[in-house]
Amino acid sequence: MIDFLEEQGLSWKGDHADTLGKKIVSVLVDCLWYIDGRVHVFEKQSCKLPDFVTQFQGYNKPELSKHRKRVAKNMSASVVEAHSSSLFGCLQSAYWNGSNFQSFKPYVERLAGCLTEYSDKLSSQNKKVKKNHHSPVPVRQLSESLSVSIIKKSGMSYPCYDKACTNFE
Repeated sequence: MIDFLEEQGLSWKGDHADTLGKKIVSVLVDCLWYIDGRVHVFEKQSCKLPDFVTQFQGYNKPELSKHRKRVAKNMSASVVEAHSSSLFGCLQSAYWNGSNFQSFKPYVERLAGCLTEYSDKLSSQNKKVKKNHHSPVPVRQLSESLSVSIIKKSGMSYPCYDKACTNFE
């Protein structure tokens, strides 16, 4: 990440490197680590992530962890929102108004915006599912979802099924 930021002409002077620079790099890395391997989810939701995100894909592979078993979990609305808030918080720094940072700022804003948008979709979806789970009335009626097909083996007849099919209509 540091090499990438330097290639973009982004750097911090003096004590700012250990404080503000370290915080911004950490927030970006944490965010990119969390969405690594899940970029396709954003694309399905029509959230166009900035192009630089693809450079940081393929690092978070839980299945390759040797020390403990980890599994890739679904994204959580609260965690996605926390990453978005952290990015927007970093964007409040005066450094982003400097000439060398202004060229990269729209990409970070778009990343944070996509995270917020996706978090809102997840929250909305979670509310809908919870409402459906607590509803005393089934969401779907069996008659709307039921489909019966009888497949006959060529040359064979099943009289009881034939009657059932004519009565079923």
